[in-house]
Amino acid sequence: LSDTSPDWLGAGWYRMMGPASSRIPEATPGRHHCGTAATGWMKGSHPALAGETFEEVTFCFDDKGFGHYTDCEWSTQGKVTHCGDYYVYYLENTPTCYLRYCATDHF
Repeated sequence: LSDTSPDWLGAGWYRMMGPASSRIPEATPGRHHCGTAATGWMKGSHPALAGETFEEVTFCFDDKGFGHYTDCEWSTQGKVTHCGDYYVYYLENTPTCYLRYCATDHF
C-alpha cells in the first residue's frame, strides 16, 4: 500500500479541481481533513491580480494536538499563481507520509 494520494506526481505545478475543492485554504481547516491526519494549508494570502505569482509561499500541515503544539508543525515552501478563474500551486513533496495538501471552496 502507498501513503501517497493517487493524484500526486511528485513536486510540481498543481491545479486544485473537483466537486468539493478549488483552492488551498489560507487558514488551517483543522486536523483530519482531506483524507489525512495532518491537513495542509497555505500560510498567507493568494495573489489578487491575474498573472501574479507569489514566489515564496509557506504551506503548513496542521498536526496540532497529536503530540505537536502548532498548526504549522510541518511545512514546505512553494509558489502560487493567479490564473484568472483559478490558481495553480507549485508544491513540494511533504516532509513525512501522513501529510497532505488540502483544498476547499470555503476560505
